Amino acid sequence: IRGRGAALLPQLTPAQRLGVHWALLTATYPFFADVATNTGRLLVLQGDLTLAQLTRRMREEWGDRSTMTRAVQRAVRSLVQWGVLTDGDQRGVYVAAKEPIAVPETVGELLLEALLMRQDGGSLPADQALRHPSFFPFRLELRAHQLRRSTRFDVHRQGLDVDVVTLVRTEARKATEK
Repeated sequence: IRGRGAALLPQLTPAQRLGVHWALLTATYPFFADVATNTGRLLVLQGDLTLAQLTRRMREEWGDRSTMTRAVQRAVRSLVQWGVLTDGDQRGVYVAAKEPIAVPETVGELLLEALLMRQDGGSLPADQALRHPSFFPFRLELRAHQLRRSTRFDVHRQGLDVDVVTLVRTEARKATEK
């Protein structure tokens, strides 16, 4: 992901570059991935979030650690500095930025690959994957038929109407790319 992301950076706008960095953070740091997912869920549910709500959710997943409050505060401040969250009217309340960042297909694929790396089994239903809460700052322009063309993903049908996206194993991908 890092090499492909670095190759994309020169052709992206500063806002779109955040998508590459987001993918790298998601793939590398499980804590960040969980903060992003919980932030996205809270924003979808109620339109804003408080630091206390987010910290409570993170404690449910990661346990009650002495550094949890500070770690969540720092992650949220990073999201504010990057412009994907803004301070609300009250102290400790945050809302999403006005407009999601439209990212090209290549950046969307990086984000999706990073997300699937974090999933048990490396697969999700396509509609859930493409609308995952951790992608809250972005507008992905990906569809299942586009993912079928990629050498990084395997899209298969389950039942009558559910497309499931799975990461292609590294060995299989290297064989198809040669």
